[in-house]
Amino acid sequence: MPHARIISTEFKSEEDLDVAIIAWRKWYPDNMPVSVSRHIVRTGEKSTMMTTVYENEDLLNQAQEIAKQWWELYGHHVYETIVFDGPVID
Repeated sequence: MPHARIISTEFKSEEDLDVAIIAWRKWYPDNMPVSVSRHIVRTGEKSTMMTTVYENEDLLNQAQEIAKQWWELYGHHVYETIVFDGPVID
């Protein structure tokens, strides 16, 4: 069953958001598991919402563990993050 993770992130500044987006675009293709879909929406001057759907819950959990590496490198740009996840309802 497909599972999704939605991450709402507020960055410390617009510049921090820009740095993080550039870093993410370079980092995730070589590191994160393949997803069914992945979208980042800019929801404000210094905030985003990312929605990623994985084929199953195991891939979602693997992605969470792998993403910790990115957060160790770039998390200092983030002010606040709220994470939601669960099965996709068709």
